[in-house]
Amino acid sequence: MNDTWPRWLAGQTLPWVLLLAALGASATPKLVGDGGEYLVYAAAMARGHLPPLAPEEAQEARWALEGTEERYQSWDPATAMIASSSGGGDFVHFWFYSALAAPGAFVARLASISPTWSFVVVNVVLLALAWHLSVARFGWAVSLLVCGGPILWWVDKVHTEAFTFSLLTIAVASLSVRPWLSLVALGAAATQNPPIAALLLPFGIAGLWITRERPRRRATLLGLAGGAVLASLHPLYYLAAHGRPSLIATASRGVLPNLSEFGAVLWDTNLGLVFGHPLFVLAFAGSAVMLCARKPAALLDAELAAAGASALILLLAFSQTVNFQHGATPGLSRYALWLLPLALRPLDLAWSHTRARILMGPWAVLSFLVCLVAYHPTVAEYAYRPSYATRWLWPTMPASVSPLPEVFSETVRGDDAGIHAPVALPGCEKVLMQGGSNQLGVWPVPCYPAQVPEHCRRVGALCYANRAPRGYTFDLVPRSAETLVRSSSTETWDPRAEATVRRLLDGADWLALTPGSTSRVPPFVRSTVQVRRTWDLQSKYALVLVTRGTGPEARVLLRLPRPMEGPIVDGETGFEIGHAAFLGAPYELFELRLPETRGLLLVVLR
Repeated sequence: MNDTWPRWLAGQTLPWVLLLAALGASATPKLVGDGGEYLVYAAAMARGHLPPLAPEEAQEARWALEGTEERYQSWDPATAMIASSSGGGDFVHFWFYSALAAPGAFVARLASISPTWSFVVVNVVLLALAWHLSVARFGWAVSLLVCGGPILWWVDKVHTEAFTFSLLTIAVASLSVRPWLSLVALGAAATQNPPIAALLLPFGIAGLWITRERPRRRATLLGLAGGAVLASLHPLYYLAAHGRPSLIATASRGVLPNLSEFGAVLWDTNLGLVFGHPLFVLAFAGSAVMLCARKPAALLDAELAAAGASALILLLAFSQTVNFQHGATPGLSRYALWLLPLALRPLDLAWSHTRARILMGPWAVLSFLVCLVAYHPTVAEYAYRPSYATRWLWPTMPASVSPLPEVFSETVRGDDAGIHAPVALPGCEKVLMQGGSNQLGVWPVPCYPAQVPEHCRRVGALCYANRAPRGYTFDLVPRSAETLVRSSSTETWDPRAEATVRRLLDGADWLALTPGSTSRVPPFVRSTVQVRRTWDLQSKYALVLVTRGTGPEARVLLRLPRPMEGPIVDGETGFEIGHAAFLGAPYELFELRLPETRGLLLVVLR
């Protein structure tokens, strides 16, 4: 195709290969997510052992783990395997990707270097091939917008993301010129991710339509058969070895998703494509407007229809996961990467044969430069942590976003332990709570225990309480039947104490309170002794201190800006059990002694 930018940029694959190689070599190859499984498979195959692996074969393959991340140094691969009918074992993830890296792992073993480098080579080769075919089909600008994005982070990672992204890109780029290659690429991608096998239907129909009057129709049918054979490797192998079509099926919920689950990888502030790759999203949105306004006839394009149907299929597949906020990512959902290649055709259709196409080049370069920084392979894995958008939106406009409960809980807690309720932001601007018995607390400490509406108190109901100028507003959270919620009742206000807590917090002007760690003035709480856990909120005129588990010599060291006093209250009964008073000079060190208890204590000074 003609391109308004220098043709040598579009025709040269070597610079891209050199870039990928430089990125891959910029740091030691890393194991992320389930990378240890892929590495052990490849190391075992390099020794001539084929899956399923006997326990001793898995142990022999541990040589590959030497020098990798600390968490793998004591990892026993046999404990992560599921026994087969032959007595060997398999990981839940398939071995096709590992088989591609096995020859390199063999060479690495002979050269006494880490076999992780063999995966870097596989990643670079696949990504380079995807780039070459994409540039030949769509031009360098569109290709750079897609291939020069977040996928760069995975170049040096032992994980299947580069594998899957590359094969999907090859499938899209080859559909009109080599439909057989497109279908074979999809079949290969489906070996590691079975839901991709469903894409053979829309791509197969589109390929047959494109070649309906050409000699290539036979090649397309053969490609479809080849893709189906490759896609069937996964279920057939596991049926033969384990009596079931997949070991990874346990990671699928099999439910009808709600809208939040269906679109999480698109618009979630922590995981979504909109916030993780905004320049691409803006380009795609502009392309959609261009197609609808100026080229409506192009919407009948077979390739575009295949890409659109495939996007819906993938979004449905993503919504079935039991682990939306997975690891092995710098933040953006790994699943969102699978959608990027599907945008190649609509981007090309929207901007080809228009004068505005000249704008695509600078925009693609800008996007690439931003991603080169944000998704450089040396950037640390950032799963279970709030993104920049999350850190701003959740506290400042809590009612404007309703993240998946799993995403909210794991982000606030900083772990991958699923949904816990209740759980709240440090400043209590947004709270996730679960209804149930009136005997159980629904408000986490130190949050204001406002009256909760009946629809949020029903058994099993999940709600977000969002801070508002005069209190809280409540939003019911759609919940699938398979959603598992763990109770965090040990860190909640007891219903018997809620009335007292409300009265005391009202007197402290709770709407003006913020966590001491984020306050604009120095935190009042400086240190604690014999206190298991502490929460604090403060304003210029008040301090709310909550503790759990105090010893016989428990004390809190404070520096207060003015004389303050107030009650010490049992946080589980609401009874006043003491009184505290600071009458010294501003910011003079004050030692507040607390009574011994295993439960909650509330101190309100003002």
